[in-house]
Amino acid sequence: MVTSYKKTKINESKQRSNTVKKKYCLKICALFFIMILLINTLYFPVQAAEQNPSDSPIYYFGKTVTCGKDNGYIPNTESEWNPWTLLTPIGWVMGAIKDKDPHYGWELGKFYVRGYTGNYVSNQNSYSKDLTTFTKNVGDKIEFGFRLDQDINKLNGKSSLVISDDRKIIKDCWIKEPYFKADFRHGLLMIVHTDYQGNEKVITYVDFLNGIGQGANTKVELFEEGDYRVILCYEIYVKDGWNWITDWVDPNGSYFNYRMESCFSIRNGNCMVFPFEIDSNRELTNECLTEKGFRIDLAKSRYLNVTVKKEVLNETEDDLAFDTRFNKDVIDGAEFTDDGKYTISVTNPTTGAITEKVIYVGKNKVMKANAVTGKTISEINELVGNGYRITKNGELKRSFPTAIIVLLCVVLVAVIGVLAYFYKDKIKSILMRLRLIR
Repeated sequence: MVTSYKKTKINESKQRSNTVKKKYCLKICALFFIMILLINTLYFPVQAAEQNPSDSPIYYFGKTVTCGKDNGYIPNTESEWNPWTLLTPIGWVMGAIKDKDPHYGWELGKFYVRGYTGNYVSNQNSYSKDLTTFTKNVGDKIEFGFRLDQDINKLNGKSSLVISDDRKIIKDCWIKEPYFKADFRHGLLMIVHTDYQGNEKVITYVDFLNGIGQGANTKVELFEEGDYRVILCYEIYVKDGWNWITDWVDPNGSYFNYRMESCFSIRNGNCMVFPFEIDSNRELTNECLTEKGFRIDLAKSRYLNVTVKKEVLNETEDDLAFDTRFNKDVIDGAEFTDDGKYTISVTNPTTGAITEKVIYVGKNKVMKANAVTGKTISEINELVGNGYRITKNGELKRSFPTAIIVLLCVVLVAVIGVLAYFYKDKIKSILMRLRLIR
């Protein structure tokens, strides 16, 4: 008995031990599973978010020209030599950078634009060789900035070349009347934004190069639709500078002026027009009908070309037909209330995309049927001549002649009378059951 009791105790102890081990293993497995879920939830979304900025397209541009030796910041690329400058100690003329120029063979940096959807290049401006137009869609934020490729205190790896702290009053930074008259310090960035009405807004950044980091893209502004001209003017100080004409060294050093300039445009990439019904302000879709008229909304896309063609129904000798009354350019917010068929055509000059919408205005039944059914005026007239009618909603329904309707009613009454005569007893019985008669 004692031996049996001991064996029972031992077995119970083993069972408890195995149960504890199983619970411990289950806890470890559960903890491991939770860790995997946390890693999958937290790590991978962060990794995906970090990849988003690199997916945004970026476009670099900008070419530097020389403006002469301490000679202001207006470039002159028409000729290699200017006779008037021969009277000065140096005959260096503004334009392309030559092989003896301290700026030859290297670049200070580049302008850039990022966050756009598409870009289109054309030769349509006088300030730079090509004009690039960047397109944006809803949600896009176009960023303009500058990438500095040099150490401004050791240009091109040479300690003798530095960006000068230019404190002179500069009056000639633009071809026309200057926008800015003050010392540049370490470079001056100027941005001119021209909107769709021709209004100009000038933004200036003094001591620009001193405030940005080397090798990084430095955001300057976020841009909307419009035309932009950007200019970066800076002066290089050459320690122990020399004269390129006489090849003698100037112990006091030399100063050289440079200018990087470019133009670009930003446009909305869509090609949409939104007709809204007058009074109710509901949006009208293509082939829609309204009795009150409509107005045009371009959703602040200022550079789309919009034309509207109006057609009205006129009677001919044996038919009705649409006749064109006008086909003209219109502006955002234009309203149309007269009866007629209006074809709105929108063209995006940048992308070449074209969108058309047709809106019907008025209560004319034939025009309403044309809008609802999509059939041509000739087809509608033919159907009406063959017995169809136009409903209040503009649908085409087959109509029956009055004589046929009267004949059908007479026949129906006769049939009912005959049936009532032959089955009068059954009908009377049914009516009594229903307690309709006694």
